[in-house]
Amino acid sequence: MLHEKWITVLPNSVIQVGSVEKLNEIVHNFHGHLILINFSSDTCSACKSFDPIYSMMQKDFFSEGVIFLKNNVSDLPEIAQQFHIRGTPTTLFIYNQKVKKSQVGILPPGPFRQLLQDLIRLVERSK
Repeated sequence: MLHEKWITVLPNSVIQVGSVEKLNEIVHNFHGHLILINFSSDTCSACKSFDPIYSMMQKDFFSEGVIFLKNNVSDLPEIAQQFHIRGTPTTLFIYNQKVKKSQVGILPPGPFRQLLQDLIRLVERSK
């Protein structure tokens, strides 16, 4: 669960990554939490379809301490390049400053929820 002081820093919503520095700050400061980064594009119809699913999962997993970030590859291509993103939507799952899983494409709510639950269990076992 997120410590109370961080809840005021991180809103209970998907966080739009505004800079490389902000991303690095979040990944560094919250290394003990599962962090998701969704890479999308304004021109990607699959990304637009995935947005509501991603937002719904953020609301469902906020109390678990999962942090949901979003990066528009058109606005900050250097972040996508840093992670070698080749297509959108792509979601990275980061824990302890390392990418644990990469998911290319849309995941329906059920499989996405199951994947998150599996990764949370994996994170809990590694603590």
